[in-house]
Amino acid sequence: MTAQFTDGRDGNGNKAPRTIGTGASPLMNKISLGRHHGVKVTARERDMVRLWIESSAVYAGTYAALGTGMVQRKLNIPASCERCHHNDELRDTYPGLGGGGAPYGSPQTLKFNQQTLQNLSRPEYSRLILAPLSKESGGYGICEAKSGKPVLASRDAPEFQSLLTEIRRTKDQLDRIKRFDMPDFIPNEHYLREMKRFGMLPADHDDSKPVDYYQLDQAYWKSHWHVVR
Repeated sequence: MTAQFTDGRDGNGNKAPRTIGTGASPLMNKISLGRHHGVKVTARERDMVRLWIESSAVYAGTYAALGTGMVQRKLNIPASCERCHHNDELRDTYPGLGGGGAPYGSPQTLKFNQQTLQNLSRPEYSRLILAPLSKESGGYGICEAKSGKPVLASRDAPEFQSLLTEIRRTKDQLDRIKRFDMPDFIPNEHYLREMKRFGMLPADHDDSKPVDYYQLDQAYWKSHWHVVR
């Protein structure tokens, strides 16, 4: 879904007409004109995508997810990687590796985005360690030293083990703070406070207990429905 819609979160200030939302969405053209591999959608499906984009293309679908699951740890990059990936790449464009250079959404930040480089479900499948690992050892063999050989010859290489350990520590941090779609996730105090305020939760609700936040969101919006009495 890269660059298929622009919802306005990647820039501030006023925007020119038709530069965000469905008016600037390649995805809408693909599903509306039927020119993308012959894919055709129904009018209802097209409206669902249109409304999703116009409502900021939300991923989670619940306010309980706001601000959750965001972990950033500055990784210690092995010297064998730093020889190629220095100021103009990893250090400047990848927040988890030193942070803040190219604008978000640029080819560089997409290429080195922490969400694509690290696999926090299965750290051993992270691109960050598979790219420099030789194909013979199950890696991608993408990164090569000046000698033309893979940077990491085997999984036993100290650099491989060091990076794997770093990624596992990041996973441990995420497992502690939890993302909204992880077992036993509990929304933050602000969400719970507002759900109590609007009567979606009892005032004496125990904030240490998990709640069905999707059901609470639906109940909240339903409370605004116009009812003819």
